[in-house]
Amino acid sequence: MKNSVWLIPETVCQIRCKALPILLFLLLIFGKASTHAQLLWSNDPASETHELKISGLHDIIPGTVSLINYSEREQGYRFYKPVAYYKYENQSVEINATAGCDSIPSYVEAGGYAAGSQVQNNGKVYQCKEWPYTGWCNGVASAYAPGAGTHWQDAWTFVSDCGNVGTNQPPQLTSLIPATIYLATLDTVTLKASASDPDGTISTVTFALNGQTYNGSLNGNQYQIPWVPPSFGTYNVEIIATDNEGASTTVSTSFTVQESTSGGNFLITEAQYNEIFRYRYGTDLATLELDPANDFFSYSAFVEAVHRMAKIEVLFERRSGTNLYRITRTDKTTNVSTVIRTDQDFNAEWNLNKPILTQTVDYGTFGNEGSQTTRLRELAAFMANIAQETTGGWDTAPGGRYSWGLYFREEQGYAGTNNIGYRDEGNVNYPPAPGKSYHGRGPIQLSWNYNYGQVSEFLYGDKNIMLNNPEMVIQDGALAFQTGIWFWMTPQYPKPSAHDVMVGNWTPSSYDLQRNRHPGLGMTVNIINGGIECGSGSENVKVTHRIGHYRRFAGILNVTTDLDNSDDCSYCGCAHMTPYRGLEPEPTARLTLDRETIEKEQVLSDENLKAYPNPSAGQFTLHYQLKEEGEVSLSIYDASGSQVVNLVNEYQEVGHHSVQWEASGMNSGLYIVRLLTGRQVKLIKLMVE
Repeated sequence: MKNSVWLIPETVCQIRCKALPILLFLLLIFGKASTHAQLLWSNDPASETHELKISGLHDIIPGTVSLINYSEREQGYRFYKPVAYYKYENQSVEINATAGCDSIPSYVEAGGYAAGSQVQNNGKVYQCKEWPYTGWCNGVASAYAPGAGTHWQDAWTFVSDCGNVGTNQPPQLTSLIPATIYLATLDTVTLKASASDPDGTISTVTFALNGQTYNGSLNGNQYQIPWVPPSFGTYNVEIIATDNEGASTTVSTSFTVQESTSGGNFLITEAQYNEIFRYRYGTDLATLELDPANDFFSYSAFVEAVHRMAKIEVLFERRSGTNLYRITRTDKTTNVSTVIRTDQDFNAEWNLNKPILTQTVDYGTFGNEGSQTTRLRELAAFMANIAQETTGGWDTAPGGRYSWGLYFREEQGYAGTNNIGYRDEGNVNYPPAPGKSYHGRGPIQLSWNYNYGQVSEFLYGDKNIMLNNPEMVIQDGALAFQTGIWFWMTPQYPKPSAHDVMVGNWTPSSYDLQRNRHPGLGMTVNIINGGIECGSGSENVKVTHRIGHYRRFAGILNVTTDLDNSDDCSYCGCAHMTPYRGLEPEPTARLTLDRETIEKEQVLSDENLKAYPNPSAGQFTLHYQLKEEGEVSLSIYDASGSQVVNLVNEYQEVGHHSVQWEASGMNSGLYIVRLLTGRQVKLIKLMVE
């Protein structure tokens, strides 16, 4: 049993050495189950019972290991069995108690169970989970019978095997302290833990940190202390819950107090953010009040994430007609560039004759490109999508369904469990780490090892950081938001980025238009989850909820829903939009592509869009007239269809407008000017000499 320690005081052996065979059996059990288990035996001469403590069990899957119940009072020794051991992120749990089932009712289907209800079934004890899982405890037995139903772990937590020794069960204790607490100043924070006792009462809950011990005060079933951190930094805390018969449970965890980033001139205010995500993670369901100490998805965390992402720029180089990339990450604060990924066949001999298409993504343009209206509309779309991914709302919820978003920070069915999933074992570039689960976490519900590996490369320049530690996403609210921004900003050929869609950088080709792909919220849904939610002919209910969030958020931010400045949400859905299924024709085809369109639109061009001098070897002046105010995009493309420059991307008033393009450094040949106003496109040809 490598790295394990067994402490058996000599006095114990002198008195009760016949217990050793059982201890050796325990050694075999824990030697297979965990390399971190410790068995601590204490012999209190004043007590008739001896205490067996198991520590380090937080890495053991509940139900896979049980200690032996053994009691012979007349022989003077007794073994106690821990009734539960759980795995919490950043926590270890130690339980000291005995178990029994005499007073625990047997499970019956639809038994009217509430959160915390305990039942026995097939010789084991289970406890009904907290809301929002509670309702499933009363579901059909075939699905939710504890220990037997196909989805019982969604509703119940395994507590213990039934035994005939002892009757007292230990307290149930969970730390409610977030991994990161953001503070503008070193002010009072409330540290909380949830504690209850299944067969008695809680006597005390204590918090030991920074050299002092504090007694928690009761508030509902939560115990809390006010505490002022002496400085920003990381602190270790030990929480102990003791019941009326002396049984105790200890949780050890750590948390970081971090100075929050000021919103400053940030696009939205904290008040707007709090209105958008009125009921988010950390909301007390009894009072509907947000606990600042448990506010994982805080405004400060969001602002911090945006500031962190602004330091990253990435160059994508892709072989035409393939999904083979070379990706270079630049740290904008140090100007150091690193190649973080080169696909195996990117420079294969058979691939060398294919042109390299490049795209640079500045992650600092998130919510920071285009007019004020464009920026706010992008944020509304981003927040609508993450709200739906993490919603906890329902039709009759307080404040309405769409006031609930960012309520869950990880996928239901995995939160608070040891379930492992979303592992692509055959992925060579991003292999899963042993024992790690890559289920949905964070605002975009980042899933699968290849996505964790990629975002780790982009954020840290090292894929292994998050491959080995996927739980990081639910330990730092700012990091969680970074994963969402990364997904939003990063193109996934043939998909454009959701950012480019919402700020007008993406122009649908004729191939896209034939598949009803238009810029708007619906296209972002297609990018995020189109294979499931788009193209069915009728709007998926999840899409209708995304639209509901979007309309509400756009109203709070006082922006229209559509890129042409209309407000009818005409391109918010994706029922008739074809999802992406694999490689598609290169987007660069759209301007050789659209040569027929170019010729047809010359009639419009002559009146509304002009360039002079043309031809020219130097500077062109582009003049256009707007008959309606609205969002305007004006870009230059080369003959292959690749965008050379975007000259205008903002809201403009009715009237005449001019812009210059310096072409003296460009190759001679044909170029196309493309003017997008509302839903109309106008094009003219330029000849660079």
